[in-house]
Amino acid sequence: MKIERLLAIIVLLLNRRRITAKELAERFEVSIRTIYRDIASLNGAGIPIIASQGHEGGLAIPESFKLSRQLLTPRDLEAMISTLQGVNQAMAHRDIQRIIEMLVSLLPKDDEAQISRPHRSFVVDLTPWGPAETPNQTLQVVQRAVDDARLLSFSYNDASGRSTSRTVEPHTLIYKGYAWYLLAYCRLRSDFRIFRLSRISAPRLADGSFLRRDSGDIHRFFQFDCLPSQPVILRFSPTVRTKVED
Repeated sequence: MKIERLLAIIVLLLNRRRITAKELAERFEVSIRTIYRDIASLNGAGIPIIASQGHEGGLAIPESFKLSRQLLTPRDLEAMISTLQGVNQAMAHRDIQRIIEMLVSLLPKDDEAQISRPHRSFVVDLTPWGPAETPNQTLQVVQRAVDDARLLSFSYNDASGRSTSRTVEPHTLIYKGYAWYLLAYCRLRSDFRIFRLSRISAPRLADGSFLRRDSGDIHRFFQFDCLPSQPVILRFSPTVRTKVED
């Protein structure tokens, strides 16, 4: 969509000193002529974008045009960026990436490089241990269904091992207790249900969209009647103390 491309161009120009029209055209898979029309639209909206010629030429927003940094300190911004980067590693979501780029553009130039350095003081990583994996395909399909308000169909294995086919109206993705969950209105049960993503198989976007229903307080779906906890005494070999404490 044009409006998304215009916003993305603004973020890129705020985050980089200069960028050529050719680079923008390749990034957004449009013609160079379309990029120049976008630049004209942004100039018309009051965002100053200047073009320069030569070896180091390109499109740029003047240094005098700044977004306000007064509300957040560089330390605040770095904490927000690190948190969002951790979430984006697990989700690979385009909206989160755009927000990261916007926040990076608010950092003073001397602090921007700090974000990509390995010795950052604050890191959030939601990915599992082991070699880097591609983003969870189930998560990506479900996220798209939530974003676009599309019906979602899948097979679901409940806690008892029974498998059923479901078509749901996906409302909210939830990360809780080291696992992803989906809050959705289930058309089979005619009520809201919580689905654990690790028990979902063969997810696909179904034909049709939906209007969001009022689900009430999301947290009520995670409130269970549990028996009171009981203290226990464990006896184990001192050689495995570290593992037990973990």
